[in-house]
Amino acid sequence: MALSDRHIVGVKSETTYGTDAFTGSEPTDFLGILGEPKIQELSTDIGPMEKTADGFGGSVLRVGDKTDVSFTVYMVGKGVAAGDTPPQHDALLKASNMGETVVAATSATYDLGWGRTQTEVPSMTVYEGIRDDESGDYFTRVVTGCRVVPTWKFEDGADAKVEFAGVGRYSTLSTATTAISNPSEYSGGKTRMKVQGMVFTYDGVEYPIVSAEVVSGMTIDEDHVVSAENSMDSAGLYLANGDKPGGSLTFKARSSVLTDILPLTGVPSGCSVPTAEVTITLSCGGDTITITGNDCAFGAHSKNLENSNYTFDVPLTFLGGLSVEYT
Repeated sequence: MALSDRHIVGVKSETTYGTDAFTGSEPTDFLGILGEPKIQELSTDIGPMEKTADGFGGSVLRVGDKTDVSFTVYMVGKGVAAGDTPPQHDALLKASNMGETVVAATSATYDLGWGRTQTEVPSMTVYEGIRDDESGDYFTRVVTGCRVVPTWKFEDGADAKVEFAGVGRYSTLSTATTAISNPSEYSGGKTRMKVQGMVFTYDGVEYPIVSAEVVSGMTIDEDHVVSAENSMDSAGLYLANGDKPGGSLTFKARSSVLTDILPLTGVPSGCSVPTAEVTITLSCGGDTITITGNDCAFGAHSKNLENSNYTFDVPLTFLGGLSVEYT
């Protein structure tokens, strides 16, 4: 079966780890995805003595087997009014170990959690609708207990996007009762945010950049059932020793960058590393997204040459945490 041609994906936070948040129903909203999602179950090979339904050995999918999940979404703002959470994206962020704080009629903020928790930061259920391009048949696939790691990417002239990659537990792959139609809108009908001109402001001076990237630094922690091949009890997230959220900025080669920015990326003369708050702000219509890296330290820069143009990559480390605010 070639699972291709049409994929639509909806996500929802789980109140209990590994329990289908859709409870057999279909999502009412779907994610705006760039490209195709990659959802791959780990099948288990069994012998004739274990017996499948037809009495023969073979490769089977078992409920609870580890399933790799990854997709890229374009960034969207809050819901209808100030204080609304971002449609569908709230479940993604909470499954990324980012705690949600909503201030009524003001904002929704997601702060990266440092520990592994599943009461404060829920897992999520991923629902995929599929049309097989060979047979024309429709299928639905459900993966529960998903935890994911986000990477925010910004490139001048392109859609602002977030890549999510993680794991969950295989639940079902079944025939759809009705044909799956393309939704009339995605992510609550919100307009995708496109980057038009990027600058880095330091001490009131603007420096041109061509791209930026932010990572949570999280590592996926899988608990497996020892007696069952590929089976996974749960998935959590944690920051490994020495890891921190961070990212990178790519600067255009300008004299001001050479004079003012690159010296900040060298080895400090004293014992302390200078830090500052770094914010990335996107605005579209009445929506604003602010990504904040607290106590940011610049790493040693590297130089790139492409089509006779120089750029400088500067790594970032957020020593004091990471947050995303929607207003």
